[in-house]
Amino acid sequence: DVYKRQGKRAAPCRTVVNEEIESTLLKCLIEPSKGGGPALMPFHEVVEFFNANVEYNGLRFTENRDGIFAENREKLIFQALMALLENFPATEDPDIIVQQFYALRRLCVTRIGFSSAAIVPTLVKGVGAVSVRALKMHNSAVSHAVMDFLCTLMTPHHNNYDAYHEQVNKNRMLASSSFLSHLLVLLKGHIESDSGALVIQALLDFFVYSICPPYSESTEEGYFSTILSLMVEQIGKSIYLLFGHHCKAIRFSAGNIVRVILEEGDEDQFFALQRAALSEGGFLRQFHIASFNRDRQLRDLARKLIAYWAFENQITQDLLRRMLPVTLLHFLQSKD
Repeated sequence: DVYKRQGKRAAPCRTVVNEEIESTLLKCLIEPSKGGGPALMPFHEVVEFFNANVEYNGLRFTENRDGIFAENREKLIFQALMALLENFPATEDPDIIVQQFYALRRLCVTRIGFSSAAIVPTLVKGVGAVSVRALKMHNSAVSHAVMDFLCTLMTPHHNNYDAYHEQVNKNRMLASSSFLSHLLVLLKGHIESDSGALVIQALLDFFVYSICPPYSESTEEGYFSTILSLMVEQIGKSIYLLFGHHCKAIRFSAGNIVRVILEEGDEDQFFALQRAALSEGGFLRQFHIASFNRDRQLRDLARKLIAYWAFENQITQDLLRRMLPVTLLHFLQSKD
């Protein structure tokens, strides 16, 4: 695939493409006949050329220039985005579907692409329809591409963004409980089968952007409560399996989600996760991290979780008395 990608580059692999090439690629997405070749390329090949030449972080030239004959770059980006949705392939070939979502991500990571999703309601409906259809393929590569794209709409990845657009994009996606349930079922399946680390991380990122600070400031209260309830009901104690994952980012994201549920959830949710911390071994893993891990982020998070799990929990407190010297435990419990 690397060699195939190199053959579609308009510049050496270590060289970024210039503004003219980016403009041509956008026009080809809008109207493939403008490719200039001897034969008209299928749309999926145009998309592959676009992905091969545009960086993962998105287009480099996205703002309109001053001048009478200056190109309206924002209009081109919006038209290319609509063209991708209108020409979404009906095929079941995962490679073609993945490339389509990669192209959508490269456009929506820009300011105009992100804002277009908020301003044009039909665009978000189109995104939702193709995303649900793609997730039903149950292909790990497709699932990761879909979630990676949706995460770009959950929070802006560019400067000078409009907070209102972030709120609109996020809450439109969180409005469907059935869609959230489908994502949680997908997450639980990968957790229990210990597969698809990239898919797990993308799904965790989606829920971190939904309920974890500072991203949660733009999440409506009703959707926030719904996600907490669904997380406890559908994922439950399975999330503690991620505390032993070999990927640090996955362990940290899972810990943050548990912390938010303990802090913001109701009493039943709090005690349900508190009991599961003991039954699933999450307490012992986090105790080891809190005591010996050199990573300050993970260590501080683990200490917060242990404090929540020990709150009004006699079993956990008795366990701590067996693990720590009594004088040290009294010192940690002292208000002084």
